[in-house]
Amino acid sequence: MNRCQRCKVDIIDDTVKCPLCHGVLVHDENSVQHQPLYPTISQKGQALQWLFKITIFASIIAEAVCILVNYLTTWQVKWSFVTGIGLAYACFTILYSVKRNKSHQRKMVMQLIIGLFVIFVIDLALGYKGWSVAYAIPSAIMSMDIGFGVLMIVNRKNWQIYIMPQIWMVIASAACLILAWMEMDVLPLFALIAIVVSVIALAVSIVFGDRRAGNELYRRFHI
Repeated sequence: MNRCQRCKVDIIDDTVKCPLCHGVLVHDENSVQHQPLYPTISQKGQALQWLFKITIFASIIAEAVCILVNYLTTWQVKWSFVTGIGLAYACFTILYSVKRNKSHQRKMVMQLIIGLFVIFVIDLALGYKGWSVAYAIPSAIMSMDIGFGVLMIVNRKNWQIYIMPQIWMVIASAACLILAWMEMDVLPLFALIAIVVSVIALAVSIVFGDRRAGNELYRRFHI
């Protein structure tokens, strides 16, 4: 029987990773039945693992085909690099979204951060025209501000958990504004609107949130 030395549980199926901490299991001949046993992993979980493997394998094949076609046709414009970034982000989104030990707001923020980075890298790969920091990223930030506002209304009992993502939106919009200003020597309209919307959304949450907003900020920053 396999055993997880970290969680101190025995695993009754033939998996090689602990379902609790995802650590490597060791084979223990001396394990006894009165110790806590972890139940057999469901077929649904195993099917998802196979689906992930198939998705990653199909993405690798697709990117290899794109690179070959790009090389044989228009190698001067390396569009296959863009498709590779898109496929990698798609795989990350699928794998990260189904993790049960991650909160949905953390998933949203992480995917947004990676998505913004992907947009910026695509802009660089295409010769950096500045459209990523001037239009695409600010639009995505404003969309997330609206999304977090809707989630606050829907989840009224725990709305304060979205204050931290709002702070991240302010930081992201400020960074976008600085990058756009350095490139264009002017304040681009979309980036300016994005930081204004983000700051207003955060200010409304803090001012009208009263004690619950203060407690959340104290829990996060001890201020």
